[in-house]
Amino acid sequence: MWTTPDRDVGNDDVGEMNVTAPRALAVEVLSPSIRRKDLVLKRSKYEDCGVQSYWIIDPRAPSLVALDLVDGGYVTSADVAGDERAVLHRPFVVDVVPADLVRPAP
Repeated sequence: MWTTPDRDVGNDDVGEMNVTAPRALAVEVLSPSIRRKDLVLKRSKYEDCGVQSYWIIDPRAPSLVALDLVDGGYVTSADVAGDERAVLHRPFVVDVVPADLVRPAP
């Protein structure tokens, strides 16, 4: 069984091809070719499916927008760029600096 702070995913939540229970987190890394689809269509789909947290990372900027599902709609919990730090609490606690996500390893 896979455990998240808000929900366990057990055998009953796994279908033939995928997990059927709402996911705790979706992370989208924007790509130039399907940027609009990532920002509009996927956000709507994830919201409708009950994905609790949706993070959008733009490697070109670099930036991070973190959205949390509240009353059936996404609200922004963080919007940071460059060397700004976001301390996110859902679905787990993590510190994120967008610039660190795209820097080459030392």
